[in-house]
Amino acid sequence: MKLFLLFFALTAVISSCLLEPSPDPDKAVVDEIEESTEVNLSLSANALGAFAETMEAVRISVYQSNDGQRGDLIGEPHDFSISETGRYKLQGLSTGPKFFLVELLGEGAKVIARGETFLNVTLGAQSVDSVTLSSVGDPSVAIRFEMDVALTNLPIGGPDVEPQALSIMKEGFKCQNCHASTVAGGLDLNSDPIKSGREPLASNYLALVEEIVARVKDDNRPMPPFGSRLDATQIETMETWLMQVKAASTPEVSIDFYRLTISQDDQDIGNFRLSRSGDGSWVITPDLVLGVGQSFQFAFSAMTDEESTLDAWQETLKIPLDGNLRVERVITYQEPAIDI
Repeated sequence: MKLFLLFFALTAVISSCLLEPSPDPDKAVVDEIEESTEVNLSLSANALGAFAETMEAVRISVYQSNDGQRGDLIGEPHDFSISETGRYKLQGLSTGPKFFLVELLGEGAKVIARGETFLNVTLGAQSVDSVTLSSVGDPSVAIRFEMDVALTNLPIGGPDVEPQALSIMKEGFKCQNCHASTVAGGLDLNSDPIKSGREPLASNYLALVEEIVARVKDDNRPMPPFGSRLDATQIETMETWLMQVKAASTPEVSIDFYRLTISQDDQDIGNFRLSRSGDGSWVITPDLVLGVGQSFQFAFSAMTDEESTLDAWQETLKIPLDGNLRVERVITYQEPAIDI
């Protein structure tokens, strides 16, 4: 009887071994490869903005994607200490579309900002270099506002154009071969009227005239940089013409101050009188706090005195995380009419 039971047990063990399928080598490789994924999220200084001073940790949560919508959370959130390089690595994720929720944690693990990004995870290493973060909780930031304004006069009936000056530049020395719209110096001699960058040349002469004249006279940095040089008569002809345009382009008025009205959804936030800083830009003197990520309407008025408005315009500005706002404006107080 004992021999019979021993024989039966051995038979069962052997049968179990024969019936159990052997591991599928292909499947084993696939499982191993699917885990060899690496996602690197980069939080640059620009993305962090003012939060860089208050954040104490970074939390990244990974979610399934359901028809392009954020689905179930995969595993537990990943908490990271602050990385000096700004890069945070996740490994071993399954392949396929995923949503990544990035949260900045402040004191007491309080979420102070969050942002979301989407990535189709594939085998190997991938990078996510752009995550837009929005403030959570108190969304306000102190505003540091600067405005630079270039005032130019483009008078009707400007100076008589000296054809010989253009002939020297365009025919004698072929200056336009290099100085076209997308080539050297941004000076476009092929445009009509001639332009510097995107503006009519006359509106830039306040800065350009002296530089152009100086370069054609400069023995160390000659212009043209090769070949024959302009002689004294040619330089005088061109310099006279350039100075004529400069004189006609010099503003005969000045801006005394700017009025600024800030509003949102037709509700006035405040009225300000901009003052001039030491570097010549216009700034808001009183403290101003606005909501991060919100858009506001800025209405500007350039005043030559308390009653006279030289120029007025509006811009919609979105408040960045760092609170820095910068506006640039070119004001012309007559229609362009100088044909050079």
